[in-house]
Amino acid sequence: MKTHFDFQIFSIQDEGGISVYYERLYDELSKIMEVQASCLFTQNHHSPTGIYFSPQLNFPYLFSIKYYPNLAYSYISLCRKDFNIFHPTYYDPYFLSIIGDKPFVLTIFDMIHERFSNNFNKNDPTSKRKKLLAIKAAKIIAISES
Repeated sequence: MKTHFDFQIFSIQDEGGISVYYERLYDELSKIMEVQASCLFTQNHHSPTGIYFSPQLNFPYLFSIKYYPNLAYSYISLCRKDFNIFHPTYYDPYFLSIIGDKPFVLTIFDMIHERFSNNFNKNDPTSKRKKLLAIKAAKIIAISES
């Protein structure tokens, strides 16, 4: 059994609770199965050991610079279909057309965007993306006690 994690949270956070969650999940799963991740580079302080860190690519923290090269690399990695289960690390649905009939597990961290929608930009796609992925996921992990 092989689980594949993508790059998303490690491209948009340098540190934070979500990346800590994935670091720990990656470490624990790697004790019982093969785990891989597709991320060319990250400056995230909690990136799992399986994510490639390239310090020579020391770009300033800009969403597009860090996100899109990792998106391209993840796309190529997923096209190989060398995994049994896919686990996106945030809510961008870029992978839906790539993984075909492979199952994916979605972690929903909280419902902040839905509960406090007035505090977010009306064009923020997070809620719509989260709903789409929740509908299509084979399994959902909800980590909030609320």
